Amino acid sequence: MKKQVNYKIDKTDEKILTLLLDNARMPFLKIAKRCNLSGAAIHQRVKSLENRGVIQGYYTKLDTAILGLDITAFVSIRFEKKKDYKNVIEELSKIPEIVEAHFSTGEYDLIIKVVCKNKEDLRKLIIETLNTKIESIESTCTYISLGQIFNRPITIGESKD
Repeated sequence: MKKQVNYKIDKTDEKILTLLLDNARMPFLKIAKRCNLSGAAIHQRVKSLENRGVIQGYYTKLDTAILGLDITAFVSIRFEKKKDYKNVIEELSKIPEIVEAHFSTGEYDLIIKVVCKNKEDLRKLIIETLNTKIESIESTCTYISLGQIFNRPITIGESKD
């Protein structure tokens, strides 16, 4: 099914999405109980949300520090030649330390989020890979995270002001 832009959800879909954002592994029967619907109805609604592209996947959140990945940084990238952005993105997608990439406005063209074991690995990534091996990257600017304050899912529906 083709993804529908600006798909309108009803209050039941809103509740289902809120429950899944809180716990993506919540069993459909538990969601069904909270929504006063059958498990089959919840399954159909979730499948419809997936087919329409509202739900794009389910993710596991990891504690990177426990895994020995002590450095999180955000790197802004400026392209030398704007037309070569596809090649740059293709090369960036091959680097496992890069966990997110976003087009941006302003002075830089992309912002990437990287997770590295230590500052030496970050140095190698920035200097030896981004600034040296990937053609069409003119410059980078790096911001090291001193710690995440919060990370929350989006709010579904109207704000509760």
